[in-house]
Amino acid sequence: MAIVHNPLIIPILHFIKQQRAAVTEHELLTALQQQGEFDGLQVAGLGATAASNDLALFRRHFLIMNALYQLQQQLLADGLHLQISPLCIQLAPLAASHGSSLADVLESPALAEYYGDLSNLADTDEGDVQQLLTGFWQRYLAEDKQVEAYQQLGLPVDASWQEVKLAYRRLAKQYHPDHGGDHEQFIALRSAFEVLAQVLN
Repeated sequence: MAIVHNPLIIPILHFIKQQRAAVTEHELLTALQQQGEFDGLQVAGLGATAASNDLALFRRHFLIMNALYQLQQQLLADGLHLQISPLCIQLAPLAASHGSSLADVLESPALAEYYGDLSNLADTDEGDVQQLLTGFWQRYLAEDKQVEAYQQLGLPVDASWQEVKLAYRRLAKQYHPDHGGDHEQFIALRSAFEVLAQVLN
């Protein structure tokens, strides 16, 4: 589907230019809702409202991201860089280290391509949104388990597989029940080791 003019571009640009610091996507979404920007909004034949709250929220999110990536490309010509992430949306002068092409400033070209194609919005239904949400929570919980596993082994989250093995061996020797150690602590260490083994090994 060809890029269609997204009516959120102007209100988003206006809002971002008024901010002295980075904003989150949630703050931007809330501001646009308060301004009534989603009321009766139609892009590519789809409104920003839907039968379910999850689908409506997905459509609003998609339209915001579509507008942000279009803005990022447009602002590049003015020597400005629009940083885009759910937790940090910020307009800043283009640093020399960024380069001067869109490819140089894109943090995630795959996301820019996805949100730039409005057929992805049109083709996403309630079932797809539920799958996205389920996948997000599964990844979130898996990452949470990994962080806990690193903590259990007393390691930073960027520790290598070799560091994990060494820490596990040292702590397992200390807490092994056969050597007078704590059985529950030993089980917790083994569980942490297994979680990280699935990811790093």
